[in-house]
Amino acid sequence: MQIDSKQWKSAVAFAAVALCAAASAQAQSLVLTNTNVIATDNDPAPGTTSVFGGSSALDHGVIDDAGGVLFRGRLTGGSASTLNERGLFYGSTRASLQLVVRSGDVAPGLAPLTLNTLTAQGLGSSPRIARNGLMLWGSSLSTGVSTDDSALFVGTPGNFVLLAREGSPAAGTAGAVYSSGLNGLSHQPTGLNRNGRVLFQSSLSGGDVVASPSNNAAWYTGSTAGLEIVQRKGDVVLGGAIISALGFVSQMNDSGQVLHDETLSTTLGTSPATAANDKTLWIYTPGVGNTLLVREGDAAPGTIGATFNVSSNSWFVNVGANCFNSSGEALMVASMMGGDVVGTTNDTAIFKLAASGNTMVIRKGDPAPGLTNGETIALFHTTYNALNNAGVVAFKGTVAGPLVTTSNDEVVYAGTPGNLQLVAREGDAAVGTVGATVAAFLAQGSFHVNEIGQVSFQADLTGGDTVVGVNDGALFAWDPSTGIHLVAREGDSVEVQPGVFKSFFTYGNIQFNNGDANPLGWNRNGLMVLRLNFNDSTSALLTVQVPTTPNPQSYCTAGTTTNGCNALITANANPTVGHSAPCTVSVAGVEGQKTGLIFYGLTRHTGSWCSSGSSFLCVKSPTMRTPAQNTAGTAGACDGTITLDWNAFQLANIGALGQPFGAGDVVDLQAWFRDPPACKTTNTSNAVELTYLP
Repeated sequence: MQIDSKQWKSAVAFAAVALCAAASAQAQSLVLTNTNVIATDNDPAPGTTSVFGGSSALDHGVIDDAGGVLFRGRLTGGSASTLNERGLFYGSTRASLQLVVRSGDVAPGLAPLTLNTLTAQGLGSSPRIARNGLMLWGSSLSTGVSTDDSALFVGTPGNFVLLAREGSPAAGTAGAVYSSGLNGLSHQPTGLNRNGRVLFQSSLSGGDVVASPSNNAAWYTGSTAGLEIVQRKGDVVLGGAIISALGFVSQMNDSGQVLHDETLSTTLGTSPATAANDKTLWIYTPGVGNTLLVREGDAAPGTIGATFNVSSNSWFVNVGANCFNSSGEALMVASMMGGDVVGTTNDTAIFKLAASGNTMVIRKGDPAPGLTNGETIALFHTTYNALNNAGVVAFKGTVAGPLVTTSNDEVVYAGTPGNLQLVAREGDAAVGTVGATVAAFLAQGSFHVNEIGQVSFQADLTGGDTVVGVNDGALFAWDPSTGIHLVAREGDSVEVQPGVFKSFFTYGNIQFNNGDANPLGWNRNGLMVLRLNFNDSTSALLTVQVPTTPNPQSYCTAGTTTNGCNALITANANPTVGHSAPCTVSVAGVEGQKTGLIFYGLTRHTGSWCSSGSSFLCVKSPTMRTPAQNTAGTAGACDGTITLDWNAFQLANIGALGQPFGAGDVVDLQAWFRDPPACKTTNTSNAVELTYLP
C-alpha cells in the first residue's frame, strides 16, 4: 500500500501539528535542504539504454539501514519493449544507482524461463528490502500456463534464489501446491528480515485440500533452506475450534516471529466459536509454534471486569502497520464492554501484548499526559499507532475538556507506557512555515515511528503563508532530541536535475514493517525515502535526512540474582566506523566479587536463560565473548560493575565477529556473571544495541 498526501485528506478537520519554532521568511522544509534525489523521470536508467518514463515511471521506494533505496521503474526508449519495460533498481545516490533485475531476464533457478508473460513485462510491484539489504520480489514467468507462471525470489543483486513457485509443492501439506499468483507481491501480507526469513500467504489446491473444513490457504515463513506453515485455514486450535479465515494482520520481527490474526468458525469443530469470541490474534515462534495473544471475549487487563467485545459482536483486531517488535511485543487498539465500562467514555484503550502477558498502555477517559487544563483522552485512531524495538509507543488521538474545541482537540503522543510525551497538538504553530498553524491532522497518512523513536505525521495548514490548494499540506517529523522538523510541504520547488526545478503537489512513502520494527520507508538512522509527484505528471524518488542524535537502545529484561540484584547494561554513545569517538559499555548493579564478562552478537533474541531462572538470553548466536573480569564491589551486594572499552576491544581483535563494521551496522551486547546458587550458576543483564555511525 502506498501513501500519497492528497489521497488521504479528509473533509473533516482532524488535527493539527507542529510545536513552537519561530517562523521566518527563510524557513524551508528538509526536502529543500537535507535531500538527495535518487531518480526522476527522463533520467538514464542504469544498466539499460532507456530512460525512466511513461505512466507511473517510478514506484514508491523502500530503504535499508545503509540508505540504499529499492524501487521498480518503468523504462521508455532504447531497447525497452512490452516484455522488458520494468526493472528493479537499487542505490543511495544517482551515481550509485544500479539495475538489480529486469523484466525479460532469465528467472533465477528456472532457466530457460524468463521474467515476463508471453505478451507483457513480468516484474511485480512492491518489492521488499530488509535492513541489511536483502531483497524479496515477485514476477510472472514465461510458461504460458496460468497455474505455474509466477514465483517469489529472495537474495541480493546477482545472487537471487527461487523461494516459491506457483504450482510447486506446498511445504507442510500432503501433495497440495501453491495456487496464488506470486507475481502480485504486496507489502502488507509479506515480510522479510535481515536473517533471510520471509513471510507470505498463498492459496492451496490439490493434494490434501478439502472443502470442509476448508483448508485451501496458509501463511508461510522460513527461508530458501525450507518453508514452514505458520497457520493454515482449517487448522484445529484452542481445543476444538477451527480456523475459518486467515486475517489481515501479518508482521514479522527480526527474530522470525510472526504476528497474525485469524477468524474462528462459529459452526465447525468440536468447540465452535460464537460471534462473541471468534476473533483471535496470535504470535508464531519458529520451533515453538503459535501462542494466543488475545481473543475476543477475553478479560481486558487494567480494567475491572471489562472484556474485549462490542455489543454488535463486530469486534475486530486493530493493529497498525508497524506494531510488532523484536521482543515479541505487539500494540493493539481495542474496544471493550461490561465491567467498569461506562457508555463510550472509557470503552477503548491501547494495549501492549506479549506471550508473557498483556498490559494496558492508556485508556479513553484517562488524563491526557502533558496537558494541564483537565483534558482527558477522548479518542484513539484505530490504526494510527506504532511500536518500535525500544518499546516506544506512538499514536494519534483526540482530547476532551472544558477548554477544548474542534480547533485544538487532536494530539500526537510518543513514549513508553507511563511516560508518554505530547509530540504535537492541533492549533500549534507550524514549524518551518511563516505564520501558519496546523488546521488538521490528516485522518490517514504517513504516520510512522522508526527505531530511534522519531515520529512522522501529516497535517493540513492554515493562515500565515498558506495558500489553499497550493501549499496547505505538509509532512512533519519529530525527533526526541532535536524536536519537530518540516519534512515536506506541498508546493515546494525541488531541483530534480541540475538547473531543473519542479513543484510537487503530493508526496508519500511506504509504512509497512520492514521485519525489524521499522517502517519500510524510514530507516533507523532517520533517513526517509519519499516519492514526490509534480504538476507536470512526472515524479521523483529522493531521500530526506531527519536530524537526530542517535542513542544506544536498551532492550530485553535483566534477571534477578540470588541477592536481588538486577544488572543493567548501558553505553555512553554509539560507536563510529573509524573509532573516532569514545564508546564505553558499562554494567551496573552486578553481584559484587564475581567473575563476569560482556558478550555480543549481531542480532537480537528473546529466550529463557534456563527453565527455572529469571534471566533471558537477549543476543542471538553466533556470539563472541570479551575478556572476563572481576566485578569488584562487595560480596552479597549489588555494587559490582563490568566495563568494556568497545573501541579498544575492536582494534585489538581485528577479524572478530562482525568486523569490519560499516555505518548502519548494529551490535547487541549483554553481560554474563557468576551467581552460584542460581540456575546454571549464572545470571545475565538486560541488553543494549549499538548502531555504527559514519
